[in-house]
Amino acid sequence: MSKLEIEKMLEQQTIDFDKHFIAFLKLPPEIIQRVISYIRKDLLTIFLDCNALVPFILPYIERQVEIVTYIYEITGPLLWSSFESNTLNMPQLSMTKLKELMDSYKICPKEATIDIRANVDFTNYQEGNNITSDHDEENREAEYQLINLVDESLDKWCEYNQEILGKVKNWRLQDKIYQRDGAQFLSKLNSYMNLMSFDVMFPEYDDVDPETQKEILNCIPESVSCLSFDMKDGSINSNFLKYSYLRKLKCPITSRNQINLIPPSVESLNIYAYNEAEVMFLDTDKVPPNLKEFAVITGFGYNNIEILIKQMDKLGSFKICQYWTSTRIESLCLPDSNITNLVIDSCGFDDYSSIRKYKGLKRLKIIGSIISSNLLVSEDDFPNMQELIFMPSGMVNPNYLDASVSNLEDPFTPSGDKLVFPPNLANLEINSDFIFKTLNLPRKLNSLTLSRTIFPNGITFKLPDTLRYLKLSETKLRSLDDFHFPTNLEVLIIHCNRHLKSMTNTNLSSLGHLYFVDFFGNRICDPDKPRESNRYKYNTFNSSMSDKNDNHSECSSTLSTEE
Repeated sequence: MSKLEIEKMLEQQTIDFDKHFIAFLKLPPEIIQRVISYIRKDLLTIFLDCNALVPFILPYIERQVEIVTYIYEITGPLLWSSFESNTLNMPQLSMTKLKELMDSYKICPKEATIDIRANVDFTNYQEGNNITSDHDEENREAEYQLINLVDESLDKWCEYNQEILGKVKNWRLQDKIYQRDGAQFLSKLNSYMNLMSFDVMFPEYDDVDPETQKEILNCIPESVSCLSFDMKDGSINSNFLKYSYLRKLKCPITSRNQINLIPPSVESLNIYAYNEAEVMFLDTDKVPPNLKEFAVITGFGYNNIEILIKQMDKLGSFKICQYWTSTRIESLCLPDSNITNLVIDSCGFDDYSSIRKYKGLKRLKIIGSIISSNLLVSEDDFPNMQELIFMPSGMVNPNYLDASVSNLEDPFTPSGDKLVFPPNLANLEINSDFIFKTLNLPRKLNSLTLSRTIFPNGITFKLPDTLRYLKLSETKLRSLDDFHFPTNLEVLIIHCNRHLKSMTNTNLSSLGHLYFVDFFGNRICDPDKPRESNRYKYNTFNSSMSDKNDNHSECSSTLSTEE
């Protein structure tokens, strides 16, 4: 029996969910455990009501959890996207539910992520003490006092939850530590919990206050493993060497000696410079020996950053922003054997040929930069690449918005016909005025986004049936008549194609896997419609805008690659 025949047979049958679920619970433990391992961890808690599955879920809770005030509720069909990875891939629990589990099963998470202020505010709301209002300026000032200042509400919340705060070994704060109340806030939390990760903002609204900043720095525990400093100017006066457990650090480097004050334990480093600041490194300057991730925003300040990069022989992920010292990327001296993730943002490179040496590269993202023709020339260059994103904003043909397609073929507008995409590519996103008369896409492609791209003859080429996600936006397409949508398509988004007026005689109504359809800002009159019998999370043709807002977030992310 063919795959198509099996699908048709299943469509005609009514699935008894209870019967299949009970059968699943009778499977050997190792099979149940394997199935659970594929489910998105932030959604595991929806199965806690099933006692038979609790033993399989508790190990994930013992590892790490996110404390939330609102538990996500699944609406619509339970499709694969409901169980895909997300940014915080860990179980989500309220403080009340976590305490209940800790008491009932005698467990305790080793690590927890939490937004303290949000939880304090939520507790006030539950107790009827909420004083926030979207329309009352006086109450907005009161909200500022409640959420952002250390007051008796925080004291009360900490005292009530002190058992959990003390038992969990490590806490990651989602709160921003602000100059105005950061010292008080950290001092209070340090007496109840072990803080291992948080972000500091110097300053947010106030002027720079060195004494206040010093107080905050003194409140940072030496056992911290992750620190991030976002500063609008100035520098941070701190010797990071005392943080011997530090693994991840983001901070400004405004003098060359500061790079030598970063502890050797750091594996992920993000540095940036301010305005006209210039930092020249010396060969004697040293970086942590085990750096695996390095991000640098130069602000024109690090003209010889390659002195540091040469030392990073274990570097796997690299991001550079605002670098105009050289037009050739090989001048950065990246270790080509280890690089798997590369992001180039607003740089002056015009020759990318050396990137082809990075055979292990899995993800490449080019933003706000010119794309040269010598990058994608052979299928042999990037055998492991899974994700490719081009977003050269600012490089758009000035004729694009108003000119006719026939006038667009000038030297300024790049032709995409000669691009040779990596054979194992899963996600491709192009946001540029590339001209595509034809497009040869990889056969394993799962996700495709084409924005502002130009099709002089329309889309006459066939898209691979492996595509599950397709987005067409801001193109000059006039017609999608006779278009063949990929048969396995699950998410279809067609946005703001202001010249698109017709879409008939397509196979849209035969797509049995579609569950999210969003048409917006086009000029299509009486288009073909998707099959009504599908179970949709959102369908432009029969859903309200509120349904779209509730469900769009999980459909807009990359579907095919892990973060």
